[in-house]
Amino acid sequence: MTIDWYKEEFLNANLPKQEVAINAGLNLKTISNMYNTSRKQVVLEASVKHYETLLNAIQDLAEQSEVDVTL
Repeated sequence: MTIDWYKEEFLNANLPKQEVAINAGLNLKTISNMYNTSRKQVVLEASVKHYETLLNAIQDLAEQSEVDVTL
């Protein structure tokens, strides 16, 4: 199983936009403030972008330090 299972299952376009945002660690108000809209397509794009940024930060932390991070 790869890390992409989370993205495929929990950031899925078939889910309600609020659920996708929450699964990405965001909320609709934050997305609305950042993009001046909370349309589903914008929520999906923002959620995927936030998820990838968070994933990269965690991977960088795990590679650069002696901390053992298992997700």
